[in-house]
Amino acid sequence: MRKLIIFGAGTYARRVANLAVLCGWKIECFVDEATDAWKMLLGVEVLGSPPDGSAVKEAVVAIGNVQVRSRIQETLESQGMTCPVLTHPAASVSRDATLGPARS
Repeated sequence: MRKLIIFGAGTYARRVANLAVLCGWKIECFVDEATDAWKMLLGVEVLGSPPDGSAVKEAVVAIGNVQVRSRIQETLESQGMTCPVLTHPAASVSRDATLGPARS
């Protein structure tokens, strides 16, 4: 099972985590600076910063603020992390559509 780090621990992150699990991912951890508010989310640890030396190389930024989300995603990609596309298993996608990384 592929492992995923989710940046953010709010309502949006919960929805993204549920989608990721439906898509076959295992959530390694959530990363959110507000760790005082969150210690565990959906049974997964919430960290204040990414885990040191983690072998996980895939992450999703689940933060509602577009500027913050874009900045974090650009930083992750520059560090060699992959930000996968999550598509609900029951989604109907046109065969003319192309799915790819989110950009603001």
